[in-house]
Amino acid sequence: MNGFCGIFSGAMYDIDEFAFIKSINLADTMETQSVSSENFFSAVSFLGSTPLKGSRLHKTNDFIFLFAGDLIDYKEIPWNAIETNFSSSNFQWFSTLRGFFGFAILDLKQKKISLISDHLAQVPIYYIFIKNSFVFSTDISTFTTLELVPNFNVEWLYEYLYFNFPIHTTTCLKGVKRIPSLSMVSFDLLSKKSNEIQYSERFKKSEKLLSGKVILDNCIKTIKDRISSHYSDDRMNLVATTAGIDSRVLLALTPEKTNLETYTYGVSRTSDLLEASKLTDTLNVNHRKILFDDNFIKALPNLIYETVRLSGGAQSIIRSTLLYTYQLLANRNDKDTPVVMSGIAGEIFRGGGGVPQIMSHEIDDYFRTGKIATNQDIHQKMFGKNLSNFQNHIEKSLERIKKLYGDPSDIETHLLYDCYEVIPKYFGGEYAIASNYLTFRAPYLDADLIKLVFKTKYSGLSFSKYANLKKNTLHQKYLLQAKVISTNTVLKKTSLNGIPISHYLYDSYFLFKICRLFIRGYAYLRGFRPNKIPLEDWDCWFSTVLSKEFDKLLNENSLILDYIDLDFIQSLKKSNNILLLNKLVTTEILLNLIKNKWNIYTDNSN
Repeated sequence: MNGFCGIFSGAMYDIDEFAFIKSINLADTMETQSVSSENFFSAVSFLGSTPLKGSRLHKTNDFIFLFAGDLIDYKEIPWNAIETNFSSSNFQWFSTLRGFFGFAILDLKQKKISLISDHLAQVPIYYIFIKNSFVFSTDISTFTTLELVPNFNVEWLYEYLYFNFPIHTTTCLKGVKRIPSLSMVSFDLLSKKSNEIQYSERFKKSEKLLSGKVILDNCIKTIKDRISSHYSDDRMNLVATTAGIDSRVLLALTPEKTNLETYTYGVSRTSDLLEASKLTDTLNVNHRKILFDDNFIKALPNLIYETVRLSGGAQSIIRSTLLYTYQLLANRNDKDTPVVMSGIAGEIFRGGGGVPQIMSHEIDDYFRTGKIATNQDIHQKMFGKNLSNFQNHIEKSLERIKKLYGDPSDIETHLLYDCYEVIPKYFGGEYAIASNYLTFRAPYLDADLIKLVFKTKYSGLSFSKYANLKKNTLHQKYLLQAKVISTNTVLKKTSLNGIPISHYLYDSYFLFKICRLFIRGYAYLRGFRPNKIPLEDWDCWFSTVLSKEFDKLLNENSLILDYIDLDFIQSLKKSNNILLLNKLVTTEILLNLIKNKWNIYTDNSN
């Protein structure tokens, strides 16, 4: 991914500079630059042509600045403003920046390094103090290039199995921490001490949620302003398009004269492909279908390794479809790097729900009941005599979540958990993969839009699945986004889930329900039936094309046997538990990456 890394040492640093730099250019798609001073070596990686201009490395008499990510509302990295506000300790200024970003700033006079994260810490920044050196990077693989590689952190495995990703500052390497959102970590080389501050307040629910026509109109204006600002005016914008509402909002707000194309991926004839084609035909824009066909099947055994490697272990093997998609999208004749516009996290306006790959069954139960629950039977078979270690750590992790975000019975807690844990940890893996090839933008994660979610009734605060909503209000969760879409004269005439967009604007649930029954009944009589073709056919792919890879990875010589019982693994391979098998295979690949200094090949490979 585009990023930076560095080592700040009290003595002469001892690293393999080539491997160090390579760790932030794993796909070999980036340009790189390095800079050093006394006891300091650092490097940046970046795509050659992006909407955001300016060097990712900036040096003055007093400072060395490193930048990773992408900024919205700027044509060029504002180095003068960055230096002015940082040197005057106006750290709050960094909260005004929009986009995904990370900074590393070396104060040459004070011999102090500062690492700064964005609103959601979507660009990860990792660090450790080891052997009299402070090492930092935006990619976890950097730490495997050190002479003394940190050991695997079993707490990462516990959290991955329970939450689907590590919580708060946990990483897969012992001693290596991840900077939280809106935070600055500073390390003083002279005192050998580090300090962490939160430079701005996290999102917070308004005391009184706003509603009414004026508020709704203001919400629409904010959404239109912020989403349109994410489009690039000088290069191709590739909008991920599905059958759902989130991508439709993005398309509705495309600025005039924008260079626009859409794309959809999936198994042939799946509903997203069919509906997206109809939608883009209506808009008269070029549309690309990325099919998981024989070419994908042939590439899949290699893709699962590369997915874990390029994401730093943040994405599991069942997200290999993303890597395949972004590689194909980047294989273009355009001179300039395209911008990919993703509709991820649009559900924060509707309350969402989360599929099991994102919101695990265990944490879902925690938010529903407020009680800590583990599957005693399956976890006993999995961990054996180490079960208590797993349970104790999960209890501590849930206490940490409660301390950070609030009581699980509060809807605000769930939304905060989504923003500060789910989005940067789960979707951050998608960003890590995509940014090797393209400029990746997710407008729904714009800080101004998330602030909107926390102060209006037209959001996940009102429509959360944990809110015990009355049936006669459920249709309103589409109201805001439907109104945004209806500002586009073409898309206003389209349908969502077979229902015209105009019907989602009704305040009357009775009228909405009657119209829905009539429209769907008429469609049924005309022969319409729901499309049952899956978007991704992992049941088939696991049992056929990947079965040999699983045998190589999960056997009596597996590294994961230090933590998971062999009998459990053997029985799991015979089961249809795709989600859990996915996690164990992903973990085994990660363990081999750590052991082999981020080489993708395992000891069991042919």
